[in-house]
Amino acid sequence: VIAHRCTEAEYRPLSFIYSDPPVSEKVISPETAYVISDILSDPTARLLTFGNPESLEFGFPLAIKTGTSSNYKDCWIIGYTPKHVIGIWAGNFNGAPNRGVAGSKVCCPILKEIVHYLYGNGPPGGFPKPPLVGKELICWLSGKPASAACPYTYPELTIGSSASFEKCSMIHRKDQFLYLGPHYARWIHDREKEQGLARYRLKPPNRVIDELEEPLVIKDLVRRQVHSVMETTRITIVTPHDYDRYVLSPHNPNRIRLRAIANPLVPYVTWLIDGQEIERTPPPYEFLWNPIRGRHRIHAVTAHNQAAQVVIDVE
Repeated sequence: VIAHRCTEAEYRPLSFIYSDPPVSEKVISPETAYVISDILSDPTARLLTFGNPESLEFGFPLAIKTGTSSNYKDCWIIGYTPKHVIGIWAGNFNGAPNRGVAGSKVCCPILKEIVHYLYGNGPPGGFPKPPLVGKELICWLSGKPASAACPYTYPELTIGSSASFEKCSMIHRKDQFLYLGPHYARWIHDREKEQGLARYRLKPPNRVIDELEEPLVIKDLVRRQVHSVMETTRITIVTPHDYDRYVLSPHNPNRIRLRAIANPLVPYVTWLIDGQEIERTPPPYEFLWNPIRGRHRIHAVTAHNQAAQVVIDVE
């Protein structure tokens, strides 16, 4: 029960009254709780949605989940460390909406003030990792634990022994085509009809070659197919967006995530900023850049010289 007494011109702080000692109840495993906390406390996971605002820079792991009601009637944020759980609600008691008022904009600055008050003398420490939580290299294409044949991998948290996980069995071919089975082909086909071309595309049907054709003809067909793949390679910069505007913070590190999508896959993407090569990135073609003030022209270029471009402003 939360007791609150407030009269005209008089405010008294909240007090907590328990009729009985609180009873705890385990709802998920410690391993699941740790993985969720690791996701919610990862600053890079917030970049795509929230950018890099000063109100979300804490200097130590802090798990955060925001929420905004339909029609902006109210909003909230929950933040927690191994020592404290902080909940903030903002809105009108009569349910009147506040257009454009979201949990990340209204509640984050309040949360940061509370966090600095609680941990002004030192950080609370990280979330304790249970023994059954480990790390496994994951195949970037299949999402399964990587095998020795997987060319693109990334580390990910896992629960339990890695020996119990099914390894990636995808056949990784050098021509960038992957056999995923008929159910995936139907899904991609339907998606292309509804939404247009996307990251993954169906391979065009191969021409049926008569067994009596000369090997020279077959070689020429293969050469033309490879040349066609090179001509149809598409590169798109998905972040930042064209003409995005960034404001540098004087108190926290400023980094902008650059990310591109190539279709079909290429071994690497070269990033140029204002004509100068900055980075070469394998899939998933992304890195963090420390910007400087001014207008910048960003290019992502494949090995076949296909390129995408965006322009951003940094203040």
